[in-house]
Amino acid sequence: MRNNNREGIAIVNTANPTIENNRFLDNGGNGMFISNQARGEVRNNLFQNTGYGLAIDQKAEPLVQGNKIAKNRSGIAIARWARPRIIRNRIEYNKDYSIIAVGQSQPTLAQNTIVENGSDEVVMEVPKANPEPTVAAKAPTSEFGCL
Repeated sequence: MRNNNREGIAIVNTANPTIENNRFLDNGGNGMFISNQARGEVRNNLFQNTGYGLAIDQKAEPLVQGNKIAKNRSGIAIARWARPRIIRNRIEYNKDYSIIAVGQSQPTLAQNTIVENGSDEVVMEVPKANPEPTVAAKAPTSEFGCL
């Protein structure tokens, strides 16, 4: 999926696809947008030179495993109540952040390689009901959408 004005792929509603062995390059918006109550698996893809490599929103719960996410604005952005499983990805050379989680999102992060991003720190916003930051309290406070 290359040179799209917006996302390479948008997965919404209750979709449950397997997206495997693709290249998402030079898209105007995000490499992939996953929203609503979508699930599915995103495996062994390349996300490069997009807004967010992956933008995961609403109550989406995808498995994101074994991908290379490089040279984007930020690697992965997670918002609202999303609960993705982010496992064994290589997240590198993104301009701003490796992973951003805001709102009430609860990502599961395991065995990811995070190298030379604008900030290699995984940034998680403090939920309003919880005064202690999960990781760091410097994430953007606005919600994200398509670029």
